[in-house]
Amino acid sequence: MFKLKITPHAKYQLKQISKLYQQQAVAEALSEIREDPSIGKALTLEHTGLFSYKLGAYRIIYRGDHQNNIVVIFRVGHRSSVYG
Repeated sequence: MFKLKITPHAKYQLKQISKLYQQQAVAEALSEIREDPSIGKALTLEHTGLFSYKLGAYRIIYRGDHQNNIVVIFRVGHRSSVYG
């Protein structure tokens, strides 16, 4: 299992999304990402190397570091604005 590191900006965004969704759904999503970082969709172009995990209309943007067994969560937000 991978360690989970969440950037300060992503922590703030997670608090916002937790108000809209049940905390259980967010916890399950983060757990699935920790188990298998390649579970999300691999992003391309300027986001190459990052993955996107769907959580309803929201996305969790992260990178898995297999060498160090760490997953870094960069952004969490609505699909219309999280990639910008």
